[in-house]
Amino acid sequence: MPTTIPTTTSSTRPGSPSAGDAYFETDTKSYIIYDGAFWRAYNSDGIPFGANVYSLEFDGANDYIDLSSNVSISGAFSISMWVYPDDIAGYLILGSTSTDNIFLYANSSGTLSFRGGTGFTTNVVSTTNLTAGSWQHVVITRDGGLNYTFYRNKTSNAVTGPTSTDSDIAFDRIAANSTVQFGTFDGKMDDLAFYNKELSASEVASIYDNNLHASGLVAFYRFEDGSGTSLSDVVGSNDGTLTNFPASPWSTNTPY
Repeated sequence: MPTTIPTTTSSTRPGSPSAGDAYFETDTKSYIIYDGAFWRAYNSDGIPFGANVYSLEFDGANDYIDLSSNVSISGAFSISMWVYPDDIAGYLILGSTSTDNIFLYANSSGTLSFRGGTGFTTNVVSTTNLTAGSWQHVVITRDGGLNYTFYRNKTSNAVTGPTSTDSDIAFDRIAANSTVQFGTFDGKMDDLAFYNKELSASEVASIYDNNLHASGLVAFYRFEDGSGTSLSDVVGSNDGTLTNFPASPWSTNTPY
């Protein structure tokens, strides 16, 4: 018969514990055990999702994905994805139909920028470029303030944002925004994940090296549907609809 471990939080740990007392902290998602002198924490080393069979091919012309509702994140966040650009010509990777018009964009040199808000009050630019013809793991994180970090193949590039920033991030399109402007992504995409926290460098490395995803996922698109015009959110119910794609856009060329 399994035993339920009692819960606590990092701010309400028992004041007079006994050696061997164990709890699950609901805010840190950690198991803690009192060793008689200190609380010791065990953190999950990642959530494995298994190898991929499919990725999704975007033609760079007019195909994009409509999500059933916004993927909304406030404060600290992270976005992780694998991309295989067929060329570097300037295009949207993520977009929105909201008035804030948040988007993740790669320019004609492959440089990533994250923009949004009235007058683009959020505008942070990576110094690391995407390249054509290979799979690359891309992550953007925010610490809840003005500090952003871009990662390409687990190599980091820290960026300080503008003096004002949008606290709420809401995406509802993949490879397009409200007017399908700036061009749509040309290439393959896989394992698009949204987190409600800032991923650490070690958590980013775990995704890149071992396909182990950290806790805090709010939406995760594995692109494993393999047929039809639907894209499944495997951690939630915010599924997507493929728009303007050809009959067979699913590719067996995957990053791992």
